[in-house]
Amino acid sequence: MRLENKIALITAAASGMGRAGVLRFAAEGAQVAAVDIDQASLDAVVKEVTDAGGRATGICADLTQDTDCHRIVDDTVAAVGGLDLLDKSELTGEEPDDGFPVLLEDWIHRDGLNCLKIKLRGNDA
Repeated sequence: MRLENKIALITAAASGMGRAGVLRFAAEGAQVAAVDIDQASLDAVVKEVTDAGGRATGICADLTQDTDCHRIVDDTVAAVGGLDLLDKSELTGEEPDDGFPVLLEDWIHRDGLNCLKIKLRGNDA
């Protein structure tokens, strides 16, 4: 097990690449703090890990909110006693129907928030 005794924080953990990361990190021995906005899906992935004998804790957070971006690191340390690894999987790929974000709100939602939340959490970790 390559990640035995490591603590990993993984965002967008309830689906897609984030979920795959949670399952893989846990299978490799890491204790995983799984972060997602979707509580029900987050609970399901944490249960999947623990049912397989792994260790995972769910942290519900909205990573479009500055306070939540800062909070997840503190919550991880409080819940599991530290932090060794950070896997930021939550990049938003949403675009308007025409495929080209022409409105400022679209750019902020898709690209601006992606950059902001990566910087905020990277600084906190």
